[in-house]
Amino acid sequence: MDQSQALQLNSKEEVREYVKSHRPSAFPLMGLYKNLSQVLDTQKGQWAAFKALSDEPPLEGVLPPHIDWYFPVLKNNEMQFAKSQKWQRTSLGFLEPVDGTFIPSQRLQGFLVPGVAFSRKGQRIGRGHGFFDKALAGSSALKIGVCYSYQVFEQLPVEDHDINMDVLISNDEIIWLKR
Repeated sequence: MDQSQALQLNSKEEVREYVKSHRPSAFPLMGLYKNLSQVLDTQKGQWAAFKALSDEPPLEGVLPPHIDWYFPVLKNNEMQFAKSQKWQRTSLGFLEPVDGTFIPSQRLQGFLVPGVAFSRKGQRIGRGHGFFDKALAGSSALKIGVCYSYQVFEQLPVEDHDINMDVLISNDEIIWLKR
């Protein structure tokens, strides 16, 4: 277990700063891709994924083609999901589909969710805007947190509106929290 697991970080901002300052120079992707494939190979239907920012695991080329993939789009300060062949960078720095086909989030069978930090209990800290929490609220779809092992903690400071993950996938392990 990483040394960060034993730390007492009392606020989301402390967690974000800690993770940012302990970011490795190289990311181990093979284990992450193997673990992601192990879980996704048995899934089907329409799912949401993300186009990675520089500190998130890149998913391009590893998303299985038997799943119909949709990606986040911010509209009126709400996250929606669409698929498209065209992409644009948002003011928050991530790529979103342009002129795509939208799907109601309630019709998605699962979500691949990025985050700054995750706990072994399924807790997640994002970038502080709450877009994923709002989009996932009330959804019964499978919620999979995707991260590197240095982003995994025993416990995190969370709030009532924060949505837990059902599965956590890192380069080192798969943690099933809900089946």
